[in-house]
Amino acid sequence: MRRRDLIVRAAGVVLTGELIVHQLRYLIVPSSQDVHGYLPLLGIASVVALAAGAGQLAGTLEHARRTGRHDRVELGFLRAWGMAAVGILVLFWVQEAFEALLLGATLAAPLAPLAGGGWVAVPLALALAAVLALALTGARAVVRAAAMRARDGVERGRVRRRRLPAAATLTCFSPLALNLAGRAPPHAA
Repeated sequence: MRRRDLIVRAAGVVLTGELIVHQLRYLIVPSSQDVHGYLPLLGIASVVALAAGAGQLAGTLEHARRTGRHDRVELGFLRAWGMAAVGILVLFWVQEAFEALLLGATLAAPLAPLAGGGWVAVPLALALAAVLALALTGARAVVRAAAMRARDGVERGRVRRRRLPAAATLTCFSPLALNLAGRAPPHAA
């Protein structure tokens, strides 16, 4: 996986995760203010970013299958989880601050977006970031497995065939002997 591919994939996943956290926050703690008219645009941007990430993942996977090589971008689960959680929380803060500015409020404190039930976003972001980090590290493992499989020759048509030991080979090829007839012979009258 190239670093650029990972960044695009992670951006799409984090943007989608932030929208999910935002919507879950308002499902858990409802608000009387309605300034979410821009969310369909963010939803479209999220879908486009996810589609671009999925396309790059498919291209990276095909490259690994063809060449047997994968770029070694080491991104462990804990690092991906931390980065996703921070990304989701920063985007959530920016989005809540933007909504406060749309309502005509001023940002008196840096933690103002977490007031009024916004704190619910923190555990939601941590939980969702774990799921997203698992998806990102899983994608890396799939690419690595495809590259290893191609290196072994399975994907390039050089399937290794194992020979059976001489005692395991069958000497009789009759359908009845191999139990392949499907029915018994007719009874003699």
